[in-house]
Amino acid sequence: MKTAKHWIGAIFLHAKPGYCPYLASQSKKAQIDTTSEQAVAEQALQSLNQQFLETHHAAAQSTAIQIDYVLIYQLDELSLWQKQGDTYQKIQVAVPTANLHYSRLKQMAHIPVLVTTLIETYVHDQQAHAACLLQLDRVSQACMQILKGLPSLFAGQDLMGQQLLITHTTDMIELLRQSQSKAEWAHLQESYIKNTQPLLWENSKRATETQLQVLDALMDEWGVKPKLAGSRTVIVSPHGPKVGRIEAQYFNRLYQETLGLQKVEDDWVYHIEMLPATLATVDTLTDLIQGFLLGSELNKSIGQNLLGDSQGMFSDILKEYAKPVLDRLFAKSKESRLVLQ
Repeated sequence: MKTAKHWIGAIFLHAKPGYCPYLASQSKKAQIDTTSEQAVAEQALQSLNQQFLETHHAAAQSTAIQIDYVLIYQLDELSLWQKQGDTYQKIQVAVPTANLHYSRLKQMAHIPVLVTTLIETYVHDQQAHAACLLQLDRVSQACMQILKGLPSLFAGQDLMGQQLLITHTTDMIELLRQSQSKAEWAHLQESYIKNTQPLLWENSKRATETQLQVLDALMDEWGVKPKLAGSRTVIVSPHGPKVGRIEAQYFNRLYQETLGLQKVEDDWVYHIEMLPATLATVDTLTDLIQGFLLGSELNKSIGQNLLGDSQGMFSDILKEYAKPVLDRLFAKSKESRLVLQ
């Protein structure tokens, strides 16, 4: 009778030098404890930051006591808001650019821009000759229709200028039809720009005068000028028109001259920039007045108290420390380039 053999298997691991199972378990436990402490600390830090944001927003609303009126220029709409209780109500609204004379002058100025852009698309191989001519023909046809009706749209010196602008444009398109040479198109474009630039400058001058007069008349009509000391103005612009925008120049000058101020920007007038696509999605009361304006007013107090500069919160507080770090970083890059050479 054969007896059953029972095999007992075992795996023996050689301990690493200096390895102690007990100490290893203690180390692992310490790591778990550290990870747990880190998570708790991280959560507490995030909680404090959220508390800061909520406190900042709540505190910002109290600054509204000092601001009785807010002017908002967003897209093409100018509105006047008055503090009523703990919020603001819109009491006036207008679209200054709806002034027909201003609008027509700007639209006329777009014609040379359109023509030169179409020429560029052909010269730089972005559009075929036939396709470009087709679009230029549309421009020419529209110009002929405008020319017939110009006396009903403009008068005096303005009328003469617009007639010249239309004539230069239709003559130019006729010359373009006669050539497929890109070099010739580029040469004709230079001539066209030379002829139309003085007319564009005059249009710009007249449009500026019209727009600023409309704004000033609105300020008188709404009775804003005597109330400026208790007001703020927020102008919202896309990137392009932000630099030198005439409405911003007007409100800066209005506060300076009326209240005898030197510095106006980011004190009385805020000019902020947004992507064109997001402009229409912004809520005036919630985003611009309660969120941005009142938050900025609070930041002036914080900047004065913590940094000794009311404008301190409007710039990166880390800016002073960046230069030495950048010097070191780019010194290394320079050394690497020298080595490669």
